[in-house]
Amino acid sequence: MTREEAIDVLKHNYPSSCFTDLCEAVEIAIQALSAQPAMTIEELKAEAKRQGYSLIKKQPYIALKKCPKCGKKPVLWVRSLDGKHKCDCDCVWIIEWQKTERQARIAWNEAIEKEMG
Repeated sequence: MTREEAIDVLKHNYPSSCFTDLCEAVEIAIQALSAQPAMTIEELKAEAKRQGYSLIKKQPYIALKKCPKCGKKPVLWVRSLDGKHKCDCDCVWIIEWQKTERQARIAWNEAIEKEMG
């Protein structure tokens, strides 16, 4: 709705005695709204979080490849002391501990690809 359309609505719905006061109030409101600065990225993220939205795309799931030696799917381990992760299988094909589950899955799959050639 444009400013002119809003004034027409006010003219038709309110008596002329209060029309001038309403117009002044609308002008003040428009100026106040236009004077507000745009939200920063941090403010936008905080507001989205408060309302239950997520602005960050979730990364796709990384499926673990089977062990090239025994053919089984590896087990994902989490070390309780520091929360590090690693993938392992029964044939003791060991990969280093990683900070996150995602990094452990990537490390496992990269090691499989190297092993396969």
